[in-house]
Amino acid sequence: MTTTADVARAVTSASDAWLGALVSGDADVLDRLTTSDFTYVHSSGTLDTREFFLDAFRSGRRKYTQYSVDGVDVRMYPGTVVMTGLAHIRLNPRGEEMKIETRFISVWVEQGGAWRMAAWHSTRIPDA
Repeated sequence: MTTTADVARAVTSASDAWLGALVSGDADVLDRLTTSDFTYVHSSGTLDTREFFLDAFRSGRRKYTQYSVDGVDVRMYPGTVVMTGLAHIRLNPRGEEMKIETRFISVWVEQGGAWRMAAWHSTRIPDA
């Protein structure tokens, strides 16, 4: 029998792999960790489909130098996990470093015995 602690560990592990793949640019790992209908909403409000999101990594258009989270809360429902927290992002679009702090929500679903992200949505925290 799978316990809630087992589910939390499995999803946290999948989330850690996803975050690592964002920084390393590993589109194959991101492919395995997302559902076929995955959507990614940037802190700017821009929506990426799964195909556009993965292509940005495969082409090298998207390069994060940091993507970490903290203050994470994990809520579990049958076959679904919702994570919320703070995300700390650094990237270099057009050669200039940007630092973005956001609040995020990610939705994970169990498919075929594996946890996959169905959605990521973030909102930028205004500079204090």
